[in-house]
Amino acid sequence: MRQKIKQQVEVLLYNYKSMKTFIENAQNEIEEIKDGIILSCQGTYERLDQLNLVGISSGNIYIGDSTAETVIKFEKHDIINALENEISMARNQIERIDKAIDNLSKQELKIIEKRYFEKKDWKLIEEEVNLSRAQCDVWRKRGLRTIAISLFGLRCINGKDKTFSIQKQDIRTEKVSYNCNR
Repeated sequence: MRQKIKQQVEVLLYNYKSMKTFIENAQNEIEEIKDGIILSCQGTYERLDQLNLVGISSGNIYIGDSTAETVIKFEKHDIINALENEISMARNQIERIDKAIDNLSKQELKIIEKRYFEKKDWKLIEEEVNLSRAQCDVWRKRGLRTIAISLFGLRCINGKDKTFSIQKQDIRTEKVSYNCNR
């Protein structure tokens, strides 16, 4: 598996729970904006995390810098739309990860959950699953590979990989045969 794709998969897994939390928080933020209560500036919008709330009136949100020299007007519906788009993207990403995780074996799932979702260190994982560090690493790599293929397709595989390689491609029929050594 290409290193870059492996890192992308690991980032997605490490941040899985945070994405779910973001969805809840963003939904709450939308309700607060609709009610005119607060704008919590989660860094969702360019520069908003560096600015202070100046005021809310008649459907507009006014943001100013710390010296109040600059005030930027945001329409409530623009901010709500941006948050809803981010919620939609996060939900799609979570759904894709959930589907990819469904393809894992029990052992792969156990290791992936403990390492990435529960953020446990290897020593604790070894004890809990009663496997050596090397065995845990094999299951983790297999799990990451399965997730990567589910998320990104075959473009995440390179020819040097010993566990999954493309053997031949018939250009006329565009059929590809694969060799899976699991």
